[in-house]
Amino acid sequence: MASPPDFLAITPFTTGITVDCLIDNASVISLPPENNLILHQVIYDWVPSGSQYSDIVFCSNSGSSGGTDAVIYSEGEEFTPFTFDNFLFNGFIDPFAFYSIFRSIGSYDPDSGIGSVSVTPIIAPGLAPSFLLSGLSMAVAHDSSLLQVDSVVPAGLFADLFGGTGPEVMLVELLPNGWTVDITVDSSGIVTIPFNGSQPAVTAHYSTIPSAINPGSCIASWLRFDNTLGGSNELDFDTMCCASALESNELAVLIPVSPLFSRGDVNQDSALNLADAVTQLGALFSGGPALSCQDSGDANDDGNFNIADTIFLLGFLFNSGPPPAEPFIECGTDPSVDTLGCSSFDCP
Repeated sequence: MASPPDFLAITPFTTGITVDCLIDNASVISLPPENNLILHQVIYDWVPSGSQYSDIVFCSNSGSSGGTDAVIYSEGEEFTPFTFDNFLFNGFIDPFAFYSIFRSIGSYDPDSGIGSVSVTPIIAPGLAPSFLLSGLSMAVAHDSSLLQVDSVVPAGLFADLFGGTGPEVMLVELLPNGWTVDITVDSSGIVTIPFNGSQPAVTAHYSTIPSAINPGSCIASWLRFDNTLGGSNELDFDTMCCASALESNELAVLIPVSPLFSRGDVNQDSALNLADAVTQLGALFSGGPALSCQDSGDANDDGNFNIADTIFLLGFLFNSGPPPAEPFIECGTDPSVDTLGCSSFDCP
């Protein structure tokens, strides 16, 4: 910007800072929504007697005590952004190794709320580590109202051990709000894993809690290395017991993805005719097989599958009635958000 914002209040504390900024009182000037928009630069002085590492965390201390929230204002509306925490370390001290989670992208069906995401934490080097790993432990927490962990399996060199059977000992505990794993590569100490660069350790597979999802919204859950789950986050070496890894957390993001289908093609034979109406009636009243894609049976697109859809389809076929709503004839996604699902559809 050519000139400073109309209002800028920066308040330093012993444990952090708050910033309140209003760009233009008249709401004429605004910042463009672009990637990597740098808003502020913060310069810290290291306290020699303090810790060698410091978390840098976005926090909110609003509520009865007042304070400042992490929010963005745009066109008169207030938005709560996803925030990404990190940490600083003294560059003269070797942090040795990190546990890192990259942002992981999954998807879910907006009709059913059913979705999944897979996450592969990695071991990342500090300044100049090179050593042999004999094992490790990890503990990662998630939002139990949004996700559940289904499995945790070895990855990378850990999965390749002993001809692909994995490490000799791998103890996994799946919890409502996270998971822990303890790995021993080889109890005899003969087989180890060489470590001289970033590499994956395990892969965790998650599925959604459908009742927690607001259909059509992009949703996210923080995945955090958490020693309070009953496990630790540390590495075991061939020449020493263990050392804690510094932790870098990230988000699992799930985007709504609708399956492809063609409305009205209820029997999925790539044609729209009387047989589709017969299939509708069979599923509704005659004990016929349930539809694997109820969205295709929702001919009138009212968010329900019932006799009104058969009447609508017959009207289109034989009485010059309106055609089914899109996607129609060709496969596409459902533009309407409803409670009907589409677990499978055979698109040509």
